[in-house]
Amino acid sequence: MFRNDGSNALSQDGYEKEKILLMKRWIERALNIQPGDLGRGILLCSCLFLIISSYVTGKVARDALFLAQFQAVQLPYADIAGAVLVGIVVVGYVRLARRTALRNLLVGSQFFFATNCVLFGRWPTTTIQRGCIRYSTFG
Repeated sequence: MFRNDGSNALSQDGYEKEKILLMKRWIERALNIQPGDLGRGILLCSCLFLIISSYVTGKVARDALFLAQFQAVQLPYADIAGAVLVGIVVVGYVRLARRTALRNLLVGSQFFFATNCVLFGRWPTTTIQRGCIRYSTFG
């Protein structure tokens, strides 16, 4: 298993690298992606996995926080109101995107979201406001 010169007989650098390269090529062919795009694809998939898992976890926290403040009968009304609000925001965003350069739209969107986080983090004073903001934040 171990040689006298201190190197490991099981891990031959050239052989290991060749096996890894063959596996990468096989995965690229199986997934029908361009050579060299596997690293970026894995990074994108793990990013999407984290986004989706945080969204699912956030939905559970959203409902729990909402139900701590309001009755369960009011939850569907909050879902409907949230869906209508999202529809209105998407229509406005699409109209704005047609009139604005992509760079300005991205920078403006990030600035808007950061401003809302600061504003909503300091603003709520009543129970109803806290419940609505928690519902919209985690939803």
